[in-house]
Amino acid sequence: MILIQYLIIIFAAFLIARTLVSFQNNKLDLKKTIFWTIIWIILLIIGILPEVMGVPAAILGIGRSVDVFVYVGIIVLFYMVFLLYNKTENQRERITRLTRMIAIQQAETEALMIERADKKIKKITSKKVKKKTVKKAKKAISRKKK
Repeated sequence: MILIQYLIIIFAAFLIARTLVSFQNNKLDLKKTIFWTIIWIILLIIGILPEVMGVPAAILGIGRSVDVFVYVGIIVLFYMVFLLYNKTENQRERITRLTRMIAIQQAETEALMIERADKKIKKITSKKVKKKTVKKAKKAISRKKK
């Protein structure tokens, strides 16, 4: 075995352990845990037995078996970038909708508060006007009596 094989084996074992820990901490559901564990086991097998890649290389007409791993890796990475892009766009749209809803609710709340404040001001002013009118009327009546 060459050094890169040891590194691949250690890396794959580490990733399997991290996947299982993420599952235990409820960061991954069962389907994703199984999917990623299978991916890491395949990587582990390729690390231990690199000649396994010779069969897909022969089927696909690729000269070196390691190239199959590189090509498949690039394809998987592009697919994952595509999935992440879609997820990011969906999140952006949801955040935009949520922000709009919050802005509308705040505007409605402020309008309601202003309306209530206006009613209170009118009520208070009308009471003061009534009191002043009553006082003026009493003064006028007392003047007439004199």
